[in-house]
Amino acid sequence: MDRDGPVQPQSWRLAVAQARASGSPLPPLVPDGIYGLRADAALTAESNEQPAEISEEHRRLNTVLNHQWAVTEPSRLAHLAAPGEVDAEMLDWLEATGAELIRLATERRRRTRHLLDAHLTTVTDFISESRYTPAAGQRLHTLAASLSQAIAWQHFDERRHASAGRFWHAALHNAHTAHQRDLGAGILSDLA
Repeated sequence: MDRDGPVQPQSWRLAVAQARASGSPLPPLVPDGIYGLRADAALTAESNEQPAEISEEHRRLNTVLNHQWAVTEPSRLAHLAAPGEVDAEMLDWLEATGAELIRLATERRRRTRHLLDAHLTTVTDFISESRYTPAAGQRLHTLAASLSQAIAWQHFDERRHASAGRFWHAALHNAHTAHQRDLGAGILSDLA
């Protein structure tokens, strides 16, 4: 299952459309839904790890996501399902989750690939569809830059250099928008 960039498969777009049409809130990271909608076969086909190790890692990631889902207020997710304001609490959660996914990406690259893509999609949706203060915008763009940079490295390591370049370009654009010169310099060094 080779995806070139943050494009969602048809099954995911259909699930999102059905949730929005019914008025059901859709969390930024759907526990176990990301695997179930697009990755079960791909994870099995691509992996050279032992089945017990895969199952344990899958359980660990699901535990983390289920905990985060349980502690996130459902009313807050319903509020965010429609374009609106990004509040500090949700922004803190997005940043913490993004940092954890980036950290896990270095340890378990194949297990976190789709989670990083979904998280970046969520952040870019907030950037394009929500209202936020300049400070919140800076935080959102910084997070988008960091996530894009991590995804770019994954694509580069998978020998998908053109796609990696596009993610590094997106990361650089977001770092510039967020006025993050040090992050931008790091991304430029990645491109070199």
